[in-house]
Amino acid sequence: MASVMDEMTPSDLIGPKRYFAPIKAWLDSWAYGTPSVYPLVIVGDSGVGKSTVARAYAQEAGFDIIESHADADRDVKHFKKIFSEARMPTFFGQDRCLIVEDASAITKSAWRTFDEAIKAKAFPLIIIAQSESEVAWSYRKSGLTHEIPQPSSADLLDLLTSICSTSNESDSRLRWISQNASSWRTAKFLLQTTPPDWIDDSIEANDRERTGFNEIAGILRGEHSIERGVASHPLGVISAAEWNCAPPES
Repeated sequence: MASVMDEMTPSDLIGPKRYFAPIKAWLDSWAYGTPSVYPLVIVGDSGVGKSTVARAYAQEAGFDIIESHADADRDVKHFKKIFSEARMPTFFGQDRCLIVEDASAITKSAWRTFDEAIKAKAFPLIIIAQSESEVAWSYRKSGLTHEIPQPSSADLLDLLTSICSTSNESDSRLRWISQNASSWRTAKFLLQTTPPDWIDDSIEANDRERTGFNEIAGILRGEHSIERGVASHPLGVISAAEWNCAPPES
């Protein structure tokens, strides 16, 4: 899903730069040859900015970005095609970087197509996952695994304040969102979908609203038990349904 956050440059990113330094260093190192560690695996909760940070620094390093998302038909044929495309520079000679989203949604047979690409190291390959366990140990052993933690409430408040700099948003509402959102994406969803004067005092700060690919996928497949509750923001479910070509009203 494209958003303002997806289009950020490195200077736009909010939060301690130490969270992003290994990603920047790995991408910048391609200017001096193929890095010894390959691929780059970025892990972290849904919405913390894994893809946004990867795109921002890949663009800064001069790469043309190709992406593979869970909404595509990601079979063996898909990955062979996209790996072949990533090896070829653009018409203007720009090298390409491949960002593979949602590692948990890749089948075992499709994963096997990664072996040759990882051995060849012909292009920057970034794998996005929620946890290390979603990526085979053999790939993590040869590569660099970096975790992006959840943003602090102060970082989220900085983001919300920058988004609302030209509006008359209530300071108390922005503080409430920053205290109850677990990620950049959830904060943006809450800002978009709650009334201007809305604050829910029944939610404790430690019960932060969140989005999660695995839970949303279970809901859309009809496999999520209602007894377990629903932590994902409703807009996250709607967005995921639309990615899979479902009409929003359904």
